[in-house]
Amino acid sequence: MPQGIYTQLTACYVPTCTPGTSDCYSTCCPNRKVKMRVFDESETDTSSQKVPKIQRHMSINSSLASRDTTNSQAWSATVSREILEITPKDEIKRQESIHELIYSEEDYLRDLNLLEDLFAKPLSEAQCIEPDRRAEFCKKAFANHLELIAIHKELCQDLRDHQTLCQSKGGAGFVDRIGHVFVKHIHKFMDPYVKYGPQVILAEDLVKSEVNTNILFKNFIHEKEKQAETRKLSFNHFHFRPIARLQRYILLIGTVQKATKPDSPDAKDLDECIKAIQKVASFMDEGVGQMKKKLRIRKINERIIQETGQLGADGKPHDFELLDPNRRLIHEGILLRRTNFVTDPIEMHLFLFDHMLIITKIKKPSSSSGDQTSSNAHEFYYLHKKPIPLELLVLQDSSSSLIRGILPTPTLSATPLSFPKSSSPAAQNGSNILPQNGFFSQTSITIQRLGNDNEETTLYDNKTGDLAIWSGKLMNAKSDLEERKKESQPYETEVLNDINFSCSSSMGSKYNHGKVTCSVPYAATSGKRMVAIGTQTGVWIGASGSTSFRKVLSLLDVTQIDVLEQHRVLLVLAEKVVYGYPLDTLDTGSQNKPVERVPQRISQHVAYFSTGVIKGKTLLIVMKRKGMDSHFKAFEPVCGDLRDPKNAKFLTTKSSFLSKPPAWFKLFKEFYIGADSSAIHFLNARLMIVCIRGFEIINLDDLRENRNLPDLKNPEFDFVVQHGEYIQPLGMFKCSTEDYLLCYDRFAFKVDVRGKFSNQNYERIEWEGTPQSVAFDYPNIIAFNSRFIEIRDVNTGKLVQVVVGDNMRSLQFKKPSYSKRPLVHGTMQAPFKPEIQSVFQLTLKASPSES
Repeated sequence: MPQGIYTQLTACYVPTCTPGTSDCYSTCCPNRKVKMRVFDESETDTSSQKVPKIQRHMSINSSLASRDTTNSQAWSATVSREILEITPKDEIKRQESIHELIYSEEDYLRDLNLLEDLFAKPLSEAQCIEPDRRAEFCKKAFANHLELIAIHKELCQDLRDHQTLCQSKGGAGFVDRIGHVFVKHIHKFMDPYVKYGPQVILAEDLVKSEVNTNILFKNFIHEKEKQAETRKLSFNHFHFRPIARLQRYILLIGTVQKATKPDSPDAKDLDECIKAIQKVASFMDEGVGQMKKKLRIRKINERIIQETGQLGADGKPHDFELLDPNRRLIHEGILLRRTNFVTDPIEMHLFLFDHMLIITKIKKPSSSSGDQTSSNAHEFYYLHKKPIPLELLVLQDSSSSLIRGILPTPTLSATPLSFPKSSSPAAQNGSNILPQNGFFSQTSITIQRLGNDNEETTLYDNKTGDLAIWSGKLMNAKSDLEERKKESQPYETEVLNDINFSCSSSMGSKYNHGKVTCSVPYAATSGKRMVAIGTQTGVWIGASGSTSFRKVLSLLDVTQIDVLEQHRVLLVLAEKVVYGYPLDTLDTGSQNKPVERVPQRISQHVAYFSTGVIKGKTLLIVMKRKGMDSHFKAFEPVCGDLRDPKNAKFLTTKSSFLSKPPAWFKLFKEFYIGADSSAIHFLNARLMIVCIRGFEIINLDDLRENRNLPDLKNPEFDFVVQHGEYIQPLGMFKCSTEDYLLCYDRFAFKVDVRGKFSNQNYERIEWEGTPQSVAFDYPNIIAFNSRFIEIRDVNTGKLVQVVVGDNMRSLQFKKPSYSKRPLVHGTMQAPFKPEIQSVFQLTLKASPSES
């Protein structure tokens, strides 16, 4: 049983009492008790003031003993009453502040030593942590605390030496100055503290996690906390002591500065110390704040639950890329969602990151499960719908006028937010008409994810202003993402024409040229870069980048055009007939009335055609449907270069009733496949036909060597078979000497030269949308959806750029003679000109070496 209390070895029981207090009501307060000489029993001194030396059990070295009461007491208790009576009050206050600064530094060093000797060193040898991870755990848990110990050991010694020197000179206990001692050491603070602050935030989480999962470690910490040296303080007190001490320096040194005369030699040093520590504290606080945010992101990543139906096509959870070291959590909070107006609304927890929005439902584990209590139960976030990349996020039907006020100006390369049009007064005034009830106000936002399902989520809130905040955060995040990615995005958009082609007849006959269906770039004889554009009423030609185009051919239902630059022939498919025109004669004629020209009729009943080169031979291949089969005719041009005078006979019209102009093309070969087809791609030595059953490889030298890709009998391609007839092949492209990319409207994947499945770097590309067509410009595959274009790197499969618009379609991708790469053309509804069809070109940005 306890036999007594040794007040000299315990802290004061008065809660408001601190070291240096002179008016404590405790009669035996250790903070103000006068110094009493301590002696060993072996001493022979017979003085009546002897006090036996108190012995106590030490769990660790005596260097870790509790506070020396001589240092802890007020300065005024260390000098005689006569000196105090003749000392000015301002000087007493200054000496008290200096004294507190010195002994609190010793207290701080003692706590750092406790952290090392009581916790860190024993833990490095303790069996509560497995040997294979013990060293790494200790490194993370205690960060660079040894650096701090070394710094403050030197500082503490210099402070004590200076105090002793001053007392030996004056004899009355006065310290003349203190700032110069700190100036000597303060420059060492920056790196260790800026490193320790953020690391201890991670260390705290690491220790908490270990305590919750490792009962041996938990017992280890509790046993150490029971030691007398800890003064009943927790491990966290010693862990976070450096962060608290750095902030306290500003207060302690500031107190000394206030009591120091401005003309004192110490004033300048004290001012320098405060500024230096404030700078260190600022950097450390910034690092701590960033680390807390990173830790919060990590916790979110750990607690997001993806249910079975929300997994990826490969059965694996989606990677939200939250552990990217540069990831930022911009905003989080709760909004309400309703399935109907009868039941209570459901709380949705939204997380807005710098790259995507994640909508979840909160669930807490039952406090009765296992040994988990409500005090340590964590929230789990169940994914509501697929995460929304900011590039694919569209904010609609907002009731806040603030949203329209900060809407960024959309361009072809931007990802503008769109709003539905409404003629109702409520919509024009920026408010929705919703039922009045106690759950939410008359405002809402509808968040749409562009893609296969165009998923929409309408959210409400009963807190005034929250929706406006969310709307602003969402749009600012989109704008910031666009700005950040501007340099890294591979393509920029160039408008080829946005004035000549209207979407409807409302603009009059001058612009009513019908739907833009095709385009092709080429070089004029002069070298000028030109573009031909086909519509439902004819063909227009103009210089690339010019403000207007001129109609050169009046033809109905133009669906495809192409240019054989070597032969100077323009090929046009109109009303299922393929015509050939001399390219260089199309620039003549009236501005308003095109010259009627007699074309070369090449083939009829044609569904589509394609041109290319195989083994050095230029071919024009046309496809005709016969039932469910596709019949092909390959033509070889024999007209030569129509600019050459030797070939003038090919430009003459028939001179009599029986004579015919010479043919520009001769039949090279005919073949067919027993399936409906949609496109032809030229490989190096073979043709690739896109058909409903996949990709047919044709060898024109030996038609018996034809083969089909992929081999659907191979179990590797079961994921293709599972989609059956609901999947549409789009194109096959050679990525390297080793593999090909096979593109469907649901996904894309690689096969090697033998046709076997290749999963190097990724299993397959899962499109965000359902593309109607694809274009290839190595290393990028470009998929056209009606509302956006997604561009992916074929080497990694990752989405690298999104271009958003309305009524987007691919026109053609072709490599003209003046370019080293194919140029990708498309059309869309022009931004801010909904009645105009804008024809644009995706141009790959020049690399630093190319520029």
